[in-house]
Amino acid sequence: MDELPLDSVPKAAFADWTSGVRDSAAVAALEEAADSVTLSALASLREVCGAPGSSWATLLGGVRRNSSGEVEPLLALLLALLARPNTAAPAASALLAAMSCGGAASHGVFHPLVLFELTKALRLLLDEGAMEEDRTPVLDGIRQLLERSPLRSHAEVHAQLIALLAGVGAYAQLGLCLGDTHGDAEHTLPAVMRAVLPTLALEHGTDAKALSAQRECVDFVALAVEGQLSMAGVTEEGGKRAAAALQAVQALLQRASVAAHDRARDKVCAGLARLLMRLPPVASDAYVGFLISCMTSDDLLMTADDL
Repeated sequence: MDELPLDSVPKAAFADWTSGVRDSAAVAALEEAADSVTLSALASLREVCGAPGSSWATLLGGVRRNSSGEVEPLLALLLALLARPNTAAPAASALLAAMSCGGAASHGVFHPLVLFELTKALRLLLDEGAMEEDRTPVLDGIRQLLERSPLRSHAEVHAQLIALLAGVGAYAQLGLCLGDTHGDAEHTLPAVMRAVLPTLALEHGTDAKALSAQRECVDFVALAVEGQLSMAGVTEEGGKRAAAALQAVQALLQRASVAAHDRARDKVCAGLARLLMRLPPVASDAYVGFLISCMTSDDLLMTADDL
């Protein structure tokens, strides 16, 4: 198994790289170490970190840390590899696996600057034009992170993932952000619904691509709300999640109505109609009440024909 050249990475390389100092001796050594990294070494790191029950306390040798016992060289090396087009995808997958490994938080793997660099790379890797062989393992890594790592105490990580996944329409993974291990329903549900608002309201256009994305968004919202409502009456927490879901989807419907541009209003209304047909009557009745109260408002330029 190929190992990562962590002993060749100075501890100062992490601080220099994340602060934007790229002409230091430490960064030069980091770049040289990155040149020698093999794809099999990154695959090994991903496999070891992603194995069931893996933890930072039990990872072995050079795959875990360098001989000095510091995590910074590993993080610095992965960040340098993220910045290279030919290694960005495997480095992102390896870093996601490292984040999902038990004890990652206590070892500093959730560092804010690491998250910033990772999210920036993920946006490119998950863009519509990205290669499928890059997208699939990255999405699998995000799924594993959300399934294995409770993010309740890492609100920034959770928020960044929500924005990223909603932006690229990765709804299977976005749905995992609603898990109770990531926060209370009154916080996670509104965050997810706000993130899908631009897609539902067609803020980025009304071409075929945007309309297809809107349909996928409607399906996601309907299924997400249905899943939360199914918990009502089962437990006290289930009742809270159901109430939070109704409140969050109501806010989404109202915001989408107000946000709709003139050129997109008819198509936004069509999308909202499809969503309302899949929601329970209590949700649609509340939305109708909102429309009636706003029918004469200058803030909501909607006519009876639009409905």
